[in-house]
Amino acid sequence: MRRALLAISFLSAAFLIALSVTACSSSDDKSVDDTARSISDQDLAQMILRLEQFPLEYQGFHASDKNGVRTLEVQVASAFDPDRTRSRLEKFGFASSYDASYSNPLFDSKSPGVITVDSEVDLFQTADGAAGDFDQSSRDLQDEIGKTKGEVTVNSAQLSPHELADQAWAGRYEVSVRRNDGSDLGLTILQTAFRRGRLECVVTVNTFGLTEAEQGRLEGRVKDLARQLNDQITHVLSSAVAPSATG
Repeated sequence: MRRALLAISFLSAAFLIALSVTACSSSDDKSVDDTARSISDQDLAQMILRLEQFPLEYQGFHASDKNGVRTLEVQVASAFDPDRTRSRLEKFGFASSYDASYSNPLFDSKSPGVITVDSEVDLFQTADGAAGDFDQSSRDLQDEIGKTKGEVTVNSAQLSPHELADQAWAGRYEVSVRRNDGSDLGLTILQTAFRRGRLECVVTVNTFGLTEAEQGRLEGRVKDLARQLNDQITHVLSSAVAPSATG
């Protein structure tokens, strides 16, 4: 979802998850945290959504050469505010991440449509750490709205509670990117993020020029994909008995 025609690296899931606001807690009573087991980078890779799991109209999208494991340094380098991101992730015990992004090769910044689709799963050392990061990022957002970093301005963020896993929200962001000719390109980011124990997960679709009705339909699809991601995580975590991550 990054660095194609418009050099929009800021649209990485690492940046977008930092745009969260206070999420709702799921009504599900989970007495056992299934993420307390040992989770490897290979597990994270199996959790992520593959291109063939996205709707048919995205099957011609191209995989980013940045897909794969994301270390702390990679997360910081792709963040909207690198210093703040490093401080937050180190404070709350970031462990690892896996991101898979696919971009529309036909996007020309003129015709309306979907630019990228993306899913990411971030692993923290503890569930409390993941919860702290999920909440802290909401407070960070308040300082980012209206600010410009490089060519990117965060214009607005609208979020609503969503029922999924331990915490979740569905969001719509409006950002603008300054192009080489000095004009601004307005983009809409649709996203559903959730926390499940030690995992922070997000599905993101970046769009240009869609109508309100089209965005509304796509928001429902993003929520469906997030549920699919959660189900896939369940399958991976239950596929083998593993020792506790905390010993």
